[in-house]
Amino acid sequence: MAAITLQSDRLRLVVRPELGAGISDFSVKGPANYFHPMMRRASDGETSPSNLASFVMAPWANRLAGAAFAFGGRTHKLRATSSDGTAIHGDVRARPFVVLDRSPVSARLAFDSRTVGDANFPFPFEVVVRYEVMGMTATIEVDVVNHGSEPMPAGCGLHPYFMRRLWDGGEAVRIKAPVAGRYQLVDKMATGPAVPDAMSAALAKGMELPGEATDTVFGGCDGAMEINWPGSGVTLKMDGGANQRQVVLFVPHGEGKEAGGLPYFALEPQTNVNDAFNLVARGAMTAADAGVAVVGGGERLRTRTVMEVQVAK
Repeated sequence: MAAITLQSDRLRLVVRPELGAGISDFSVKGPANYFHPMMRRASDGETSPSNLASFVMAPWANRLAGAAFAFGGRTHKLRATSSDGTAIHGDVRARPFVVLDRSPVSARLAFDSRTVGDANFPFPFEVVVRYEVMGMTATIEVDVVNHGSEPMPAGCGLHPYFMRRLWDGGEAVRIKAPVAGRYQLVDKMATGPAVPDAMSAALAKGMELPGEATDTVFGGCDGAMEINWPGSGVTLKMDGGANQRQVVLFVPHGEGKEAGGLPYFALEPQTNVNDAFNLVARGAMTAADAGVAVVGGGERLRTRTVMEVQVAK
């Protein structure tokens, strides 16, 4: 299935329909009219969604403990999709999507779980993704549709990997997100509501990436996040809207001789926190605070993420 390239004068976004409608390239035109990747660029022959520039997480985001969740008085068992025994990042990032329509600057794609025999979710659902590039703005809309007659829990989000540097090799990227607190994690699972701490306060004011490997989750994001490459004079503002109030910061490090930070990091807007379905089921958090949408039959959870790029020079 051919990749889809959406392009304005200075932005380029490439979508891979066969890999969960994920993004393989999101670049901005810089010096010498070269498109510099703001997200890590995947090769044309890439076959793993984990190596894309960004992928879609739905009908839940992040992990579900024990690959199971309780809802509506029943416990639903899923296939574990991570070595830690969890079901991670939903069920669509490796699924082939159908292209519904496209133009030079937009594309709409869909995956319907009813068309496969191995859906890893107990409710019939569809995910519709729409991308648009206009001027210096990229918009990503993700809808999770309930095609059943019973209500279902749902969540979704994006998993973009941003580059530490653009065309200035010596710059130190800075990030900012107006979060209210950070979640305590046990085995990568949230245990209750987010609480204010030093790291969440620093992120809300703006900070450089942590120097150590980091995989943590913040809550209460109220407004646009910012990624600033000061040497290159580029700022990306990413607004997940009113219902993507959870933010994951993932700063991976290599091993052995590559023990330092890898050349990319993830700053992820999503509706639900880790293990949100189970947090709500056991009364540790409300559905609203955990970001769990209860979607009725024929209804949908809708999200809209706007990425605005500003170039000073």
